[in-house]
Amino acid sequence: MTYGRQTWGRAAFGGGTRPAGARAPGGIAVPGFDTVFYWSTTLSTAPYGRAAYGGRSSSYYPTAGIAAIPDPAGAVTNLMLWWAFADAVAVTRIEADGTRVPVRDAEAVALPRSRSRRNRSSNPKARDSLSGYTAGTNTSISRITGVSVVIDDDNTVTTAVRGTATAGGGIAIGMPLDAASPLTEQYQWRVRTSALATTLGLSIDWYDRDSQLLATQTYLVSGGTATAAAAGFTTAQVSVASRPGSSVLGVVSYIATGLSAGDTLDVTARLRETTIAGPYFDGDSPYAAWMGAAGLSFSQQGVAVYVRDFEAPLDTPVRYEITSSAAPGYAATSEAVTLLAQLGQGVGVREVLMTHPGLAHTIRVWVEKEPSSISKAMEQGVFEIEGRRFPVVITGEQRGSARGSLTFVAETFDERDRLERFLDDGSPLLLRCPADWGHPPNWWLSFGDLDIQHWTHHARKQVRRLEVPFIEVERPSVATRPLAA
Repeated sequence: MTYGRQTWGRAAFGGGTRPAGARAPGGIAVPGFDTVFYWSTTLSTAPYGRAAYGGRSSSYYPTAGIAAIPDPAGAVTNLMLWWAFADAVAVTRIEADGTRVPVRDAEAVALPRSRSRRNRSSNPKARDSLSGYTAGTNTSISRITGVSVVIDDDNTVTTAVRGTATAGGGIAIGMPLDAASPLTEQYQWRVRTSALATTLGLSIDWYDRDSQLLATQTYLVSGGTATAAAAGFTTAQVSVASRPGSSVLGVVSYIATGLSAGDTLDVTARLRETTIAGPYFDGDSPYAAWMGAAGLSFSQQGVAVYVRDFEAPLDTPVRYEITSSAAPGYAATSEAVTLLAQLGQGVGVREVLMTHPGLAHTIRVWVEKEPSSISKAMEQGVFEIEGRRFPVVITGEQRGSARGSLTFVAETFDERDRLERFLDDGSPLLLRCPADWGHPPNWWLSFGDLDIQHWTHHARKQVRRLEVPFIEVERPSVATRPLAA
């Protein structure tokens, strides 16, 4: 016979899930995950912290997002979040009854603002139409689909603009007009030609503020790029400096010369940045959004960071919200997720989770079922009045918090020492119990004197019972003192 875990019947169950039917309309898909988030501008105290999932419409576009992924094995909920051009965000857990709880150590999550990006190109890949594109001299244009320009694992462009030469010579495709920049900018695009072009690049008309043409400049790519373009889509890039005295960027055209009648020039995936900080992106890319009409406007992209909620309640749906001073009054909110209790239970014992506020750490402990009794005291003064049958009773404003005792079971000395270490500094501890116990999801307890009893069974020499009284307390904003090493 063995006296290991099998005797106690410690079997795991449960997992992490999205509540059935919880996905409301208006969600924005999170790249790489089967989840959505909601962009809102309407604050309220309604359940989940929003009067509506989508909020009211506004001119500010959702360059932020959040995904909540429960990890029942680790007893945490993992959060992936981003917000372009923000220095920090605050993360709040919104429980099913509308209670808003700041996620510990995530009240001000620093973001890599310097890595946020802005693509100043409108309609950069002709996703839905040729809006803004024009045919230059000796050119007819059309929109083509079914191409495959692989940017990276999460981003493949499938549409492009095609210019066809009506006679021998050159092709010119005017791209949608974008605002001029006083800075030197980099233009990058994917290009393909049906034959080797003599030259390949951009042509830009510069105008002054009186709409007078100052000059037309040509920016050519290398001969190696032109050769590669004749074999298939390749990356072309030029540097464009604003012309002195110009205030308007006129027609910008893709150009190719030295082609024959019927030859084609295909262009797509236009990226316009001060410095090319990474691969092509647009509003359809991960962690990005269109800053206007989808597919037709310029776009912004943030960088995802990761946070863990070590205090996520068990067996109850919650949502997570991020806000930032970069856009006051706006919020991104995850859909509801549930961290199921993947806890063991056996004859006379059940597993619960204990978390110390001074550590991003949770331990699993065993208790002898739930407390046999809990008291909630009420301060009262009882005064007997002479000549009256009934006394006068004066009570306090409200009943006190829960009080009782718990008996933990440690099967080994290591388990005993770990539990004692958590209890030693007297800090309030979070006890997360299965929902069927009926205790609050944020059950913070302050523990009193610890009584350690030896297990009498001769074959279980290391087993100890640790009995300790508790008082329910408020959630501490920070650790009461550092946990000893």
